[in-house]
Amino acid sequence: MRLGPDRVLGCPWCQHPFRIHTVLSGSTSGMEVWTDGYARAPMLPEPPEVARCMGCKRYFFIRDACAHAAVTESGQTAHTGPGVHARELSESALYEAIQEGLARDGTEELKLRLLAWRAGNHPLRSNQGAADRSCAMLLAKVGTAMGTISFLFYILHLPRLAVPFLCATPLALLGALITIHGAVQARRANAHALAARAQQDSPFWQNLYALETLLTPDSPANRLLKAEVARQCGRFDAALVLLRDEVPDDFRPAADLIWQLSQQGDRLPRRLRAMADSEPLHIVSRSRIDDIAR
Repeated sequence: MRLGPDRVLGCPWCQHPFRIHTVLSGSTSGMEVWTDGYARAPMLPEPPEVARCMGCKRYFFIRDACAHAAVTESGQTAHTGPGVHARELSESALYEAIQEGLARDGTEELKLRLLAWRAGNHPLRSNQGAADRSCAMLLAKVGTAMGTISFLFYILHLPRLAVPFLCATPLALLGALITIHGAVQARRANAHALAARAQQDSPFWQNLYALETLLTPDSPANRLLKAEVARQCGRFDAALVLLRDEVPDDFRPAADLIWQLSQQGDRLPRRLRAMADSEPLHIVSRSRIDDIAR
């Protein structure tokens, strides 16, 4: 991946500046694709599609922003206030944007509700908590081993050799504590997401029901998304009915997985696939990532 110069854009409401990253080249190596159409490509990051202005606090689509200046690789820009980088909106922020009437038509409302649905699924996407706990245990063991080695060096009257290990011990233990804290936060987010699914009147379900109404099965991509929404709503029979029609080969892996999950009564988002580092690198565009995600 090769990053390009930042772009400075202005809020379409008040012209307050903000930045977005640009990528000169990237690849799909390590990309994850999920049953709800979400795609995460570490080697091909994309700016958010919707943001909130730090000036007027209003929401807007990034495509509606006006250009201010390009920031060179040295960080120089003709604009006196380059602003902060735009960030992905949270699930609650996207609900607020919908309520404030950001969508000007059905297509934009569908986009916002898809983004909110995927944001609500984010806490359930990975086994990050388990990974963090394993990493924390490893760091704790490293810290304990370093402390033991430093103690042995002191016993052997070799203090000069003990000092590096003694200094590294608290750093390793601090890393373990930070990692454990991250694991706890991930578990809390996971529990919150599951709790939202337990309340039928929560914003998550209201958005999902509205999304099911907006999606029309007039294309293979929309039909798969509608089937996935029905599956996560627990309407497994409806999902299976939508999946009976033939789909192009590019959509077949997603259709087969959603069919299998529907038969199993599984309502959670599941990973479709992850591109391994050994796979060929492909330079792709945002539209191509959307195609792969679908």
